[in-house]
Amino acid sequence: MTNEQLFTEEFEEEYGYKYSKTFQEVYTYCKAGSRHFLTETRNNFEENCIKHIKIKIYGIPYDADDATADEMTTYPGKAIKVGTIEGYLILAKIIEKRGYNLYDLCDEKSSELEFIISALCESGGVMKANNITEPIDIFYLHEISFENKEFEDQLYHDILSSMQDIVMSHTNVYPEMLVYYPAPLPYDNRLDQIQRAIATEAAGQTIEYSLKTDAIRSDPTIDSDYEDEERLAITEDQINMVLGNRVQGQTYPEEAKNMAIWNEFEFAGFDEWKNTRVLYYIDEG
Repeated sequence: MTNEQLFTEEFEEEYGYKYSKTFQEVYTYCKAGSRHFLTETRNNFEENCIKHIKIKIYGIPYDADDATADEMTTYPGKAIKVGTIEGYLILAKIIEKRGYNLYDLCDEKSSELEFIISALCESGGVMKANNITEPIDIFYLHEISFENKEFEDQLYHDILSSMQDIVMSHTNVYPEMLVYYPAPLPYDNRLDQIQRAIATEAAGQTIEYSLKTDAIRSDPTIDSDYEDEERLAITEDQINMVLGNRVQGQTYPEEAKNMAIWNEFEFAGFDEWKNTRVLYYIDEG
């Protein structure tokens, strides 16, 4: 054992695990209800660096007097609820600094985030196209829901235009990129279903072939000519279909765009990345 290994073991025993003899677990706690466990794991890191957040939006009526307005500002529950912002704050800077892979963490978090990150990274990706060489923090907007259509008509643009400042005020992080994936209108997706069925069949045959060839290698007397039999070959895109991951170039057709929502985002400065239907905004300041 080297001196370095001996020092590390002594240090861990004296400091890193000393409390474990007394407590089942040790953590910090704040009024917001968040916790930080001193025995931090990969999962805790993922939760801290890809945070699901909900921000409630309230409004003070135009005809409210000063006293009522002050009360509503002090106690938001007395104000008029406008809606809710929901999304994920992706702290790509610290993810890379800690040596983690952004795509892998997003994939572990949810298929929704895997879809978004892979769309941004394919074919060179948004970062390369915009000459961004360092990681930037991203807010992926899952949804803005409104209490009624009137609030949506009046405030959608203002909320989108203030999104970075809103996230900053609630998280102390100013995301340099905003991303949104508008849900499609109903459309004929039979081709998608056929492709997924073929991919599933190909995957099944590939697994069966692999198991049989492994058996042949261990016992050459078993159907030694099996390797010459015809079978479906599964591609990387088909593997992604079976796994439910994004297939490069996969998207919904132009006619399925919800133009009412699409126009709101374009008016707020968002662009579509190629034909992915992923809308993004990068702060150039």
